[in-house]
Amino acid sequence: MSDTEIVQMLINGQKDLEWFNTNLERLKSEYNNMFIAFSNQNIIDSDPLLDNLISKLKKKGIDISNLFIEFVSKTKFIL
Repeated sequence: MSDTEIVQMLINGQKDLEWFNTNLERLKSEYNNMFIAFSNQNIIDSDPLLDNLISKLKKKGIDISNLFIEFVSKTKFIL
């Protein structure tokens, strides 16, 4: 992978995280208590169980190393 490709990947990742944070309230309404997989500012899939989500993505042939997976909840959890 070239330096240019790496820089572009980092820029795209930053845009995805900004999109996620900007849309978090809407996402909480639509995907409460679910894991969501997203890339390029789009939801790819979701599931309440992380293992199920990963299985669904793999069945679709999606490389999970090239996307974000976040848990979305209206309830604030303290770890």
